[in-house]
Amino acid sequence: MNESRYEFNAAESQTLRKLAQAMHYLSLALIVLGIAILTSGTASALRFRVFTPFLASSLQAFIPILFGIWTGEAAKSFQQIVTTEGHDIDNLMMGLKELHKLFSLQFGLLLVVLAMVLVTAIASSIAQS
Repeated sequence: MNESRYEFNAAESQTLRKLAQAMHYLSLALIVLGIAILTSGTASALRFRVFTPFLASSLQAFIPILFGIWTGEAAKSFQQIVTTEGHDIDNLMMGLKELHKLFSLQFGLLLVVLAMVLVTAIASSIAQS
């Protein structure tokens, strides 16, 4: 049985091309940011002969690097929609899966930050009474 596959039209492909390009540049910037954070922490650790800055920068660098990798993977999937035929929906779904990972982690981090703010507010309120 010959299954008909959906193909995005020229205008839709142009939108996806622009999205993929912007996401690609963002992914590179995030990875460079993560590497810069890691490099800074490493330089501080070597300068002061203390391991703590390296450990802290490693943890801080992990998030933008991971965001950069996932954004880049999504960008590749969106770009493949434009450059290949017969797999537009499959590529779209792969891109959306990468974005789901990215946004799920962002939401999880937001919940952690909100919990920390709440605990700090409660502790501050208790300390003032």
